[in-house]
Amino acid sequence: MPGDIGYGTQLQGGDTAGTAFGAIANVFDLSGPELERDDVEVTTYDSTDRYREYIPGLREGGEITATLNLVSTAASLQQLYHSTAAQTTAGPASSTSADIGSFESNTNRVWRIVGPNTDFWQFTGYVKGLVQAQPIDDRRTWEATFKVSGRPVPAILDSETTMLAKQVPFRKFGLK
Repeated sequence: MPGDIGYGTQLQGGDTAGTAFGAIANVFDLSGPELERDDVEVTTYDSTDRYREYIPGLREGGEITATLNLVSTAASLQQLYHSTAAQTTAGPASSTSADIGSFESNTNRVWRIVGPNTDFWQFTGYVKGLVQAQPIDDRRTWEATFKVSGRPVPAILDSETTMLAKQVPFRKFGLK
């Protein structure tokens, strides 16, 4: 089966319960989550052939990086930096809009990376860092780094209404 391109992928920020989401505007590159596991050394004096021995340790959800066009009036900058209610790409915040977790909020929020085929990763985390780039000969950008807290979950949406159809077992992605 051929692969697919990322065109149409969205980064969505949610409230603390993960019940309301808003798309972060102007994103053009996403990477992560960076899943890792600790190595726990269990070498003993009688380990075979003088090689170190290990067992798997705790898992780490890692970080997710998003790169956005830096647009001075973009609501996405407000969503990532300020701890006020979000302004989504659909317009200003309302009582039903997601209160996007941000750099200033000191609160874990639920986030999603939604692919063009309604596959997505959902994770709890916070904005760990924001970096601006203003090169002389290219577009100005923001790079936002999100720290994942706990287990990021791959899943599939049953429609574009963000209704969770089912959680995909990690083994489908080659993970345990």
